[in-house]
Amino acid sequence: MMKTLFFATAIGCALAGGCATNPDNIAPTALSPLSYKEYSCGEIAAEINRVAERESELRAVLKERADTDAVQMGVATLLFFPTLFWIDGDGPDTLEYARLKGEHEALTEAAASRQCAP
Repeated sequence: MMKTLFFATAIGCALAGGCATNPDNIAPTALSPLSYKEYSCGEIAAEINRVAERESELRAVLKERADTDAVQMGVATLLFFPTLFWIDGDGPDTLEYARLKGEHEALTEAAASRQCAP
C-alpha cells in the first residue's frame, strides 16, 4: 500500500511539475575553483565551514518542503484534488542551495590543489 502511494505521488509530482525537489536531487551550480586562487588555506577552511553551515540549514528546509509537497500530492491524488493548490514547488532557496553545493565543491577542489590540510 505504501509503495503504491509513493509511486502515485511520484508520478503525480512528475506530471504536475510543481512539487519541490528533494535536496539530494539538486545538482550543484558549476563554479571554478580558480575563484579561490587568492585565498589562503585558513580562508578556504573558513569559507568551507560557512558554506557547509548554510547548506545544511537550507537542506533541512528543502527536505521538509519536498516531503510536505509529496504528502499533499498523495492526498490530492487519492482524496481531495484541491490540495494541489497548496503545493509550493521550488523557490529561490533551491537556486541558493545549488549555488552553495557548487561553492562547496569548488572550495574543496581549491583546498586539494593547494594541498591544504583537512
